[in-house]
Amino acid sequence: MAGLLQSSQTTWMTALVKKSLDKSLPQYRKSSTKTDDGAGHDTTPMVSFGTLDCNVKSPTAGQLELYAGIIGSQKSVVLRVMDDSDVQQGDEIDYDGLRWTLHAVENADSYTFTKEWLAVVVS
Repeated sequence: MAGLLQSSQTTWMTALVKKSLDKSLPQYRKSSTKTDDGAGHDTTPMVSFGTLDCNVKSPTAGQLELYAGIIGSQKSVVLRVMDDSDVQQGDEIDYDGLRWTLHAVENADSYTFTKEWLAVVVS
């Protein structure tokens, strides 16, 4: 079928994109052992989950508008990670001396090797 990439091209492009990720940030996820405060509030701690290879960039004007309800007046950045990275809604990262919470972003591209995640400073 014309226009489709061959597996050798996909492999080459994936390796090229992976090399372009210039940050490796500490990543945290809620512990698998659920805890609460006795009044029904989740107090499950965040634990180290490894590192997340990514690029960090400023959100576009469209992303700022689309995700204004999440961002509010908080600092925000967008992370570009490999499509197969283990990232979940609510994970946290350390970047620029701050702790950031990750939020899923709609990825409109029909063909991509990466995904984007919105990160806002943990308040």
